[in-house]
Amino acid sequence: MHVPDKAEDKWFVGSHDGGWVAAIDDRTLVIVNFFSGAEAVRAPVCPRNLRSIKPTSLRKIIFSESPASSSCILAAIAYTRSHVTLCKADRHESGWAAKKMQGRMVGDIAFCNRELYGLIGPDEELVKFEIDMELLG
Repeated sequence: MHVPDKAEDKWFVGSHDGGWVAAIDDRTLVIVNFFSGAEAVRAPVCPRNLRSIKPTSLRKIIFSESPASSSCILAAIAYTRSHVTLCKADRHESGWAAKKMQGRMVGDIAFCNRELYGLIGPDEELVKFEIDMELLG
């Protein structure tokens, strides 16, 4: 299978049904479809409002629904696992919002019925995150 040009030389950090992948390098995030080559989102990974987040610091990116949807929300775990970041796919220019975990580690995250859940350590407690849609734009 051929990797779409926009995803070449990038790290794959997430995927979604239908062939969508999230890929990052030191400057950008691309969400591209392996089958069609279509690009859903292209946004800076290091927005002005979160300069401490570097592309190589993102461990995982997940999607609330198809990246082609205007209501899709991206959620990411930082490599340090100290916070979760959120961005609305069609409002990526407004930047990312971060939820710091106050010294607790994020083990994993998942969307279920458009709700974001996480396993928070050290005891892997299941928590539901509140998503402020106004904050996301």
